[in-house]
Amino acid sequence: VALDDDCAVVAAGCTSVTIDEGTGSLAITLSRYDLPGCPTGQFCSRQTGECNAGTGGTGGAGATGGVGGSGETSRITDGIVALYEFEEAGGDRVFDSSGVNPSLDLTIDDTRGVTWFDGFLRIDSEVIISSEGPATKVFSSLAPSNATTLEAWVKPSSLLPVGTPPDRIVTMSPSASQRNFLLGQDGNVFAARYRTEEDNGNPTVYSTIGTATTWLTHVVFTHSADGTEVFYIDGVERGTSTRFGDSNTWDQGFPLVLANEHD
Repeated sequence: VALDDDCAVVAAGCTSVTIDEGTGSLAITLSRYDLPGCPTGQFCSRQTGECNAGTGGTGGAGATGGVGGSGETSRITDGIVALYEFEEAGGDRVFDSSGVNPSLDLTIDDTRGVTWFDGFLRIDSEVIISSEGPATKVFSSLAPSNATTLEAWVKPSSLLPVGTPPDRIVTMSPSASQRNFLLGQDGNVFAARYRTEEDNGNPTVYSTIGTATTWLTHVVFTHSADGTEVFYIDGVERGTSTRFGDSNTWDQGFPLVLANEHD
């Protein structure tokens, strides 16, 4: 029995299967069975099997990207600042395809640590994927509004931490101890930090327990100007919080980084 990326359910086979447990057994015979996938403009939640419309939520102007690629769904483009769709198929560059100038392209510091596929990039070992200088257009677009949307398609390889959690998906930071924002994974939840005043992004806020899995997942984190923060997982609200203050202490010199930190 299979549930594909479009919520299409397929079961095939006609051979009886016997499951033994203790002193009892259960005989099961499968025949071919099909259910249709999601209609155009919707995407599948691999956790619930539901078809969801849209791309999640919007919290204002946003930077969008992630190591899983962009997915094959309709996309909200209003206020977009940076977009990474991983269509390069090779090399050490990840190009910003947002069309918003100046382009904020990223460089992979060691291509031996990644594998390119059509529309996504797999991280095989420790690498840094970073802008070569400050992410100026991200700062200029997001900091004055105090409103940000971070979006990523990700497929975690494990629910165990790789480094010091949260494991980074995307961050605007020069090091592990400083940041303007961060989206990451911490075990079976997704995590975010957003800098206001002098808190350096703390406290960390989390999606609800069990929302991070090893399935391909659409993750959206929004911070609105009124301080409301929301996680949307596969288009469904999965965690809310409130963070006071604004982004007037953001550092415009920080780079944009995927999958790691600079130190």
